[in-house]
Amino acid sequence: MTNYRINDLLSIATDTNVPVPEYYEVPQLEEHPDVRFVVGDLDGWDAEAAPRRIGSRYRWDPDGTLYLEWNLPLDLRASITGLGDADSQTVVKMTEQYEKRGDIGSLFTSVLAVELLARDATLVHGGCGSRPDGGALITGWDDMGKTSTCLSVHDRGGFSFMGDDAVLLTADGQAHAWDYAVGISPYTSMGNIPMSRKKRLRIVAKRLAKGVPGLGVLHSAREKVDVTGIIGDRRTTCPLETVYFLEGGEAGPREISATEAGRRLAETTTADKEMVTHDAIETYAYLDPTVSGVTAARREVMEAAMSELETVELCSEDKDVYPDWIVETYPEP
Repeated sequence: MTNYRINDLLSIATDTNVPVPEYYEVPQLEEHPDVRFVVGDLDGWDAEAAPRRIGSRYRWDPDGTLYLEWNLPLDLRASITGLGDADSQTVVKMTEQYEKRGDIGSLFTSVLAVELLARDATLVHGGCGSRPDGGALITGWDDMGKTSTCLSVHDRGGFSFMGDDAVLLTADGQAHAWDYAVGISPYTSMGNIPMSRKKRLRIVAKRLAKGVPGLGVLHSAREKVDVTGIIGDRRTTCPLETVYFLEGGEAGPREISATEAGRRLAETTTADKEMVTHDAIETYAYLDPTVSGVTAARREVMEAAMSELETVELCSEDKDVYPDWIVETYPEP
């Protein structure tokens, strides 16, 4: 059993590998975990007794249990109980065959999304840099320069690197780190990012391919690179002061409204492929109204957070100016 504590937000115990950053791992939890992932024999499996069948794979019990079963020779079964109730434990059980062949990463990320929303928090598409007095959320559409900017403000602006692509955000404007492995696209300034010669050559090849019709799939894939060795002191949480939206154009820095900031952050997060909801969670939401409306609930959390923060749009055709503008405009303590 592996245990994780995501600061003061959520605790997880799991029998299987789930995509939680290793810096949240703890030897043991002092209390019952909020979420458990269990692999093994599904004792008490009683899907046939569940009165409602939804589609070909799901059955629902009014006690709050969703059963997943594929009609295949392999024993592909799983169940979810207690999803989205912050006052009770959520339990995800699965057979060994489901662990081997099921989409555990997507299922976990979707369960995480619902559990975070029950605690007024959500994953957002963006990077983060922190200082002792606060932090900056750096966001924008794909390939606008978030990774290059996050690493540059770390190098030049005295910000601690807290991620470049996904951050946990609470409604009161607190940020929690989620990943130190950055996604390097053909558009990223590689600078002093440590990577093998083979990986560096792959990125160069993708840069050459990005203007060639028909090779879009080749150059769109990102290379994941662990930057723990160059970020020094790691922080996992900070109160945000400012949110920066990276855009193309010639307008320079300008303030935007909290409503507009919430809308933009919600749109770029919804479009992120890593945050697509697993169909099991959509089915659970269809049956349990307390879990429904994940997309709307995410947006509410983001809009609440934006109302607490300074929100700034940075417009330029030259991505290299973003870090300078952030260092210049970030509020002094």
